[in-house]
Amino acid sequence: MTIPVQKLMDKTWPEAFRAPLPPKKVRVVPIKMLQEKLQELRGHFQNTRPLLPKETRPFTYQKEKKEIKMDEKGKPVLKMDKNGKPVLLKSGKTVPIYQPMLDVNGKDPLYEWVTEPSVVRLRKFGIPQAEKICQDLARQMRELKQLIMEQGCDPIDYGETFAQWDIKRKLEEAADARAKEEAEAQAAVKAEADAKEAKAKAKVDKKRGKDIAAAALKLKNKEPIAKKIVLDEFDEEFSKL
Repeated sequence: MTIPVQKLMDKTWPEAFRAPLPPKKVRVVPIKMLQEKLQELRGHFQNTRPLLPKETRPFTYQKEKKEIKMDEKGKPVLKMDKNGKPVLLKSGKTVPIYQPMLDVNGKDPLYEWVTEPSVVRLRKFGIPQAEKICQDLARQMRELKQLIMEQGCDPIDYGETFAQWDIKRKLEEAADARAKEEAEAQAAVKAEADAKEAKAKAKVDKKRGKDIAAAALKLKNKEPIAKKIVLDEFDEEFSKL
């Protein structure tokens, strides 16, 4: 088996003598395609394992205690449609509006533990072919998420449309821009205040320095205080000795 000459040269020769390699073409995929592909893979991942028959299981949860909302006249408040008319069931009955029951202090809603039958349909785990497909889908989803994050975006949430994600992203970017502008404005105000304070301090220091220099000059030019010596008095004192 022969090795191509170019590969042998690139492997053995110093880097300065190697043939320049053509630049790699970077293919930029639109973020919309990446996000929609991620949702598509999530759907395949969810539906890969086969469904089991439906079964009824007990489901226990905390249920909020509710009561019918009453108006000032003591009549039930009914659910209205967009035309302002009461919503009617197929049987012709009106639909009342329920509100949570409050405790004795009228603050927190009350809850109670209830167990109700629930119809569920689970999926079967452990089938080698299905598990292999799930592993491959999981790998592809990880790679897609990495590509999305490399473009400076967060992966789309499960069950979210691209339009919803895009609106949320734009709102977050607008909020970040406002926060940045506010931070810059606060920094500018602080810098201006600091500059004014530094200017005032420099002015005070300059005045203080002038006062100290004037005081030192005045002290230097002041005549020393000395007692006048009268020689005649010394002569009289010496004569008494």
